[in-house]
Amino acid sequence: MCGGGGNRASDDAKKAAKRQEKLAREQMELQRQQFEQQFELQRQQMAEQKAIATAPPPPAPEAVATAAASAVETSPTAAGAAGIPGAAMDMAIPLRAGVGRRRLRTDIPAVAGGAGGLSIPAV
Repeated sequence: MCGGGGNRASDDAKKAAKRQEKLAREQMELQRQQFEQQFELQRQQMAEQKAIATAPPPPAPEAVATAAASAVETSPTAAGAAGIPGAAMDMAIPLRAGVGRRRLRTDIPAVAGGAGGLSIPAV
């Protein structure tokens, strides 16, 4: 008579199926944890965005200049007298020739020696 012992292949298959079930459960638990973390992160981001969207607007800028003035031709003392903060200085910077608009124009060719053309001295 035979001693029995059963079918070894079916025992191995059952063990493999149990291992697969255990692995699948672990993976599902990891996916659930990741989902919860992602969900909480999205909830925080949404709360931040909603706070930004519903925040009151910034205050209106304060009027600085009392009168319009040319930015190129004003001296620091004139700016300080006009009420521009940080522009008041004790010493005035004198305006010199060439500081005005003509120097800043790009449509006027810079010609040495007068009006028009290239000037080559005769030798």
